[in-house]
Amino acid sequence: MGWRLHRRNYDPEFYFRGPARFVPDQPETGVLYLAPDEVNATFAFIGGLKVIRSSDLERYILSELRFPTPLRLIDLTSRDIPRMGFPLRELVESEDYTLGQDFATVALESGFDGIAFPAGPGRLFAVFGEVGSTRYAKVARDTLIPDEILKKLGVEVLPDPESGSRRVGVS
Repeated sequence: MGWRLHRRNYDPEFYFRGPARFVPDQPETGVLYLAPDEVNATFAFIGGLKVIRSSDLERYILSELRFPTPLRLIDLTSRDIPRMGFPLRELVESEDYTLGQDFATVALESGFDGIAFPAGPGRLFAVFGEVGSTRYAKVARDTLIPDEILKKLGVEVLPDPESGSRRVGVS
């Protein structure tokens, strides 16, 4: 279903509650951001960074999560999906998250499990769930960030003298 880049010492399935774009206005509901592939998951974390230390990179891992049943997502990347009167540009680009949170609340109350939305070079998924870490999804696999993804995103990995890492000069 989706990929998440996260700290190694944390559970990959964590439903966040706080100031974020698609967090529904329901105190017990949080959001888990996922990507359809490793490239988009890495981009969501790294963003526009062009340089990262190998020791920082080694603290993270990519996890592929699978859910036991298909999720019902409102797909904001599709031209065919009604947006219930919400303007797309403001939903995904505004620095004020209020509109996105209102949209997430309507989506949740309408029976959707989350929202697929355009982000960076592709799209991301905001999946709704009970706040905190749960065991609803299954980790299909964990992997380090592949060097070819870092290269594709134009990220250079700097050596860290203390770590002895060999993941250097990927870009």
